[in-house]
Amino acid sequence: MLAIPNPEPTRPPLPFLDDVSSSLVIAAYVGVALVLVLLVLWGTGVLRRAGLSAQQSLTLTGALTAVVVVVGVLGVLLRG
Repeated sequence: MLAIPNPEPTRPPLPFLDDVSSSLVIAAYVGVALVLVLLVLWGTGVLRRAGLSAQQSLTLTGALTAVVVVVGVLGVLLRG
């Protein structure tokens, strides 16, 4: 016997999730741009003159990169 797909959705669509996922993806793009700016500032020595050591600068950049990855993955998973 052939299985007939259920034409009715099993749960109501949640349209606000599209908005949330779009916002998360945009935030990820902004975060990537900020990470790139921080890397350029670190490479040119601006952050060192501002009082941040190399370890502090790379820790800041690494932490921001981790946050950007998590936000981006959440945005993509919510988009479906």
